[in-house]
Amino acid sequence: MTRDAPRVWVTRALPGAQATAARLSAAGLTPVVAPLIETTSLPGPVDVLDGHDALVFTSAAAVREVARRTPVRTHPVYAVGEATARTAGTAGWRVVADADGGVNDLAGILAAAPPGLRLLHPCAAVTAGDLSALGITVTSWPVYRTDRVSSGWEDALADLTAGRLAAVLVQSPSAAAALAALIPPASLPGHVVAFALSPACAVPLAGTGFREIAHPPFPREAALLKVVADTLVGAPPAAPARH
Repeated sequence: MTRDAPRVWVTRALPGAQATAARLSAAGLTPVVAPLIETTSLPGPVDVLDGHDALVFTSAAAVREVARRTPVRTHPVYAVGEATARTAGTAGWRVVADADGGVNDLAGILAAAPPGLRLLHPCAAVTAGDLSALGITVTSWPVYRTDRVSSGWEDALADLTAGRLAAVLVQSPSAAAALAALIPPASLPGHVVAFALSPACAVPLAGTGFREIAHPPFPREAALLKVVADTLVGAPPAAPARH
């Protein structure tokens, strides 16, 4: 990778940000890891597992939380997204279905699940999608919350407004909202692009001044990073990075 490779701000929480950064590097881009959000564990018992037949995971963070709390891996898993499914499989669960899309796609899969299946959804305190609203009978189990990071992103923000970044990557509505709150009005150079995992992640960035807010046709990281690489690799570099 050359020092002129387009620089992309990775805003997602750790440890996922490091994995995304490695994939950006492999694509010929220079990642700038400066998370805008972090996850915090929520207290609670694990005996709630006993009354359910299967787990529904819609985030890798929820998988890590449950894996940390209990060694039990007997529940089959329904997952949203390749990263969530991969994390669950690596942790020892049997993934019976991976919705290739979002919560709406998972709802269709769950609607065809065995009748009477008692589903438990370990999730964030505030979720991006509501399975119950989609007609799925499921018990929500908040195991973590997402908070904005108070510092550590200052240099990345300065690089963004000074034109030293080519793009910003947002992979959750919460990260997008945190970014939107930080950007001063009319401060972005005309070349900077925002890449969002999904339309829901793009919504908070409307009106912030990005040249473009792009997202892939379906919300998978591989598809997102392909859009990033196709757009930026070979593009003229932004202003020189600080050294």
